[in-house]
Parts: sequence; structure tokens; C-alpha cells
Amino acid sequence: MSRIKVLLVDDSALMRRMLTDILSEADDIKVVGTAESGEEAVEKVLELSPDVVILDILMPGMGGLAALNEIMKRKPTPVIVFSSYDKPEITLESLEKGAVDFVFKHMGDMERVARELIEKVRVAASVDVRRLREKKVHEKEFKIVVIGASTGGPRALNELLPELPRDLPAAILVVQHMPANFTASLARRLNRVCALEVKEAEDGEVVMPGRVYIAPGGYHLLIEKSQINGSEAFSIRLVKGPRRNNVIPSIDVTMESVAKAARSRAIGVLLTGMGSDGAAGLKAIKEAGGFTIAEDPSTCIVYGMPKAAREMGAVSKTLPLYIIPKELSRQVA
Repeated sequence: MSRIKVLLVDDSALMRRMLTDILSEADDIKVVGTAESGEEAVEKVLELSPDVVILDILMPGMGGLAALNEIMKRKPTPVIVFSSYDKPEITLESLEKGAVDFVFKHMGDMERVARELIEKVRVAASVDVRRLREKKVHEKEFKIVVIGASTGGPRALNELLPELPRDLPAAILVVQHMPANFTASLARRLNRVCALEVKEAEDGEVVMPGRVYIAPGGYHLLIEKSQINGSEAFSIRLVKGPRRNNVIPSIDVTMESVAKAARSRAIGVLLTGMGSDGAAGLKAIKEAGGFTIAEDPSTCIVYGMPKAAREMGAVSKTLPLYIIPKELSRQVA
């Protein structure tokens, strides 16, 4: 039986020796190489074609996240992150970027670390590398959907969002006219009934596919292009004002920022609501090459905002609420 080939990456020589000793206890695992930096890790992956990489995240020079990004781009390989307890946000980001699993460093309990590492190496070695490649492409090319709603919106969102699949290759931004303190509760309630993760948006966080971000009451939600380890990303920015169309958050503000940042990867959806907020934003998305949907009057509680968008020539399709989830899934595929 062939043994699982492992590459160890850690800037500590002591840790590399300890991990080599730990993994050598398993008859079905073989350490084929070590690296002390992110740059060397990428080179060794290309040279040795390991079955699994155990990767330290905090290293000088090219850190673990940058190395992970390069590995996933150049030679997708199952990666187990070896990280510290005090860096949960970095560990989570590594999982979002394609790492298969993680093991926390427990210097005081290396016996437990040994058992966990050996078990997770065996599992990681069985991961289909083609799926890792597909996941990376998915994350790079995912679309951004903005859903705007006002009067009757919470009920409409409760019907629409639970119909979307967990693996939807898109990030969803929701702008619901609602005061501060109410939007966090709305996010929690929707999260209980949706396959997608639903949360209230936070300033500075990176937008990821498969998630729904609710604009907090009292803030406009904007999207900006950013760079993470040399790759294009989209980040959330929350700003206090001024009001637009006499509301905050404003659908127009969010949609226009997404149109500017995402261009043809933007999709706008305008649901039930009074007034005209969202009409100009929907038009901006359409003019940027994106796709736009307005809720049909047959299902609207108040046919104000969708009507204003249609009259402005901003709508690609007008659909009843119960058809919109299917259309969204089709547009982002």
C-alpha cells in the first residue's frame, strides 16, 4: 500500500522535527519534505507533489495565507493549517481560501496533537483535488447579489432566501429599510431558516460566496475592491450618512457601489416597498452589464419601488416572488 506523502511547513526547526517524529509513528504516512517559509512551501509543492501539506500560518516573508493562495492557484493540494488558538480569524480565512482542515498547536499536549494530525492527514489525503480547483475558481468568479426591500420586505425575504441553496456561488447583500437594532434580529431570524449563512454586515469584512449580509440599520453599506495576498476581493464598508431618498440604509447607495466594483458580476433584485429607493441603483447595475430583477405587482405588498425601477427602464426581468430564487440560481451558475 502506498504511503501518504506529507510536506511540513513551519518556520521553527524544532516544530519541523517534532512534527516529523509525530507523523513517522504512522506506518501509512511519510514526510517527503519540509519548508521553513511560504516561498519554499510553494516550490516544494511543485517539486514533490505531496498528497497533503501541513502549513503554519504565521511565518515571516510570504505567510501561510499567501502560500495557501499560491498552492490553490498553481497546484491544488489538500492543506491542513497548523495554527494558534489566538488567531481564529486567520484560521477561518484559511478554510475559506481552500484549506481542508486545521489543527491547533498544543505545546503542552503533543500526544493529543499527534493523534489529531495523523487522523486529519488520512482524511485530507482522500479529498478530491479537482474539487479544490473547482472551489477556488468558484470563489474567484462568484457574483454579488443586492436585494433591496422596504414595506413588506421581511415577509418577502423570509420566502425568498430559504429557497436558495447552501452552495450558491454568490454573495448576497440585503438592504431592508429598518431602524438600528432591528437588523441584527432580522439576520438571526433568517439565519435559523436559511441554508445560507445570514449575518449582519460588519465594516471591513471580506465578502464571501454562500453568505448573506444584512445592512445594519443606521448605516449605508458599500462594497469596495480590495487585495488579499495579491488576489482581488470585495470588502464591506459601512458609513453613517447622509440619508438618501430620506432613508439609511439606502438601496441605491449599495447597488451603485456594487455596480462600480463588480460590474457585470452584479445582480440587483428590488422587492416590495414604498417610494423609489433602489430604482437608480438597479439602473446602475444594468448599465454596468449586470442583471436586474423587479418583483411583479402580483406578489408585492406595495408596488412602489419595483414600479419606479420599471418606469426608469432599469429592469431586465419582472417576476413574482416565488420565481425569483430559481432565476437567481440560474443567473449565478
